[in-house]
Amino acid sequence: MASFLAGPFEISPAHAAANPLDNLILAKEVIKNPPSGSLNNFDVGNKLDFDINPIVLAPEGFLSKPLVAETKITVVKKTIKPLPKASFPTKPAVLRVKLAYNNHNHFAYGYCTYYVASRRTIPWFGNAGTWLTGARAAGFATGEAPQVGAIIVTSESRFGHVGLVEAVNNDGTITISEMNYSGFGRITSRTIPVSYSAIKGYIY
Repeated sequence: MASFLAGPFEISPAHAAANPLDNLILAKEVIKNPPSGSLNNFDVGNKLDFDINPIVLAPEGFLSKPLVAETKITVVKKTIKPLPKASFPTKPAVLRVKLAYNNHNHFAYGYCTYYVASRRTIPWFGNAGTWLTGARAAGFATGEAPQVGAIIVTSESRFGHVGLVEAVNNDGTITISEMNYSGFGRITSRTIPVSYSAIKGYIY
């Protein structure tokens, strides 16, 4: 390979260093003592002397390469997880239920208490909001866990509200049937979360 001129200096063809430590010693020396002039009398083993020329040359036979700190940039892709779907009470659906009338139904027709009392024997009296207390006084078990067939008591009106648990679903919801929730005397069904804040408890 022929040598060529780079400005006022001639650079010989590049070749491997006879001693790999020569380049390392040179690099360390230049970093410790940054030159303010050109290389006047270069010797790897001796001290460097510089003129006032701002250009620094590599020793003859070696290519000059700037010292560059390489930084690896890693692009991290964040996976955005979808927000969990909130569970809200579904719109009531009209049910066709044949009521089983019995002598213990002493509640007025058309109300939620009447519907529940037509399907279960209710020996106590009072508005729906008092049913948990009345059930305990009558010896019925009460609790906070839903069960199929249990009476659900809620605070959805100023007088309270009751219905029957028709299904306990695997997704953390329950399906209930009720009367007078979406219209007087209407029997409807809806699905609500077990954690629904209006639930006061269950009568078993």
